Amino acid sequence: MFDWIKSHKILIIFLFLLIIGGVPFLIHILFKIHLKTNFWVAEWEAGNLLEYYGSILSFTSTVILSILSLYQNHVIKEEADKRSKLLEQREHENNMPKFIAYAIRRNGKTSNLSFTVKNISENFARDVRIEDVKILKPDNTVFWSTKKTYCFMFLNSSNAFTVDLDNPPINEEGHMFLMEMSCYDKYGKLHYYYIKGILKKVDDAPQFNISEFSK
Repeated sequence: MFDWIKSHKILIIFLFLLIIGGVPFLIHILFKIHLKTNFWVAEWEAGNLLEYYGSILSFTSTVILSILSLYQNHVIKEEADKRSKLLEQREHENNMPKFIAYAIRRNGKTSNLSFTVKNISENFARDVRIEDVKILKPDNTVFWSTKKTYCFMFLNSSNAFTVDLDNPPINEEGHMFLMEMSCYDKYGKLHYYYIKGILKKVDDAPQFNISEFSK
């Protein structure tokens, strides 16, 4: 309804002018016409009809004011919802732990890779878990996986921990290390992350990226 009002402003203004000035002028004209048939002769005066029309206008004005009040409340609610969502997003960003990961050592052909996960936010993380660790081939089939879960109880700001994998040698470029990480923030909210490491060349260390996702 409110969208319709916004897109038909000219029509609404025209109708308003017609109601305010057009109808009383029409009543004036009708009472100036003298008909020969008594059936069409009004039994009331123009003043009575104008008084009745004034009552209708008064009622209509009340309805319009009520609609405008509802519209104003609707706009205020929309703005409040936007502000609340923005504050919630800022709160989330301020309180969520953020991490980076980088390789620190490996054997030939990136076997037995060890990498570090560091907390780069000002918020601590607790009950950090890394699981569903696997290496995918370039065609996204699984080259290697482990059922082992890596757990760390507490990670302060700027602190880090090391994950030691026992993966076999990789003889082809384009493989990807993929795993899930989860942790709780200082308010007890659970966060989920993907850790991805792209191996561009066989003898190079994979380049890691960490991104949050929702479950």
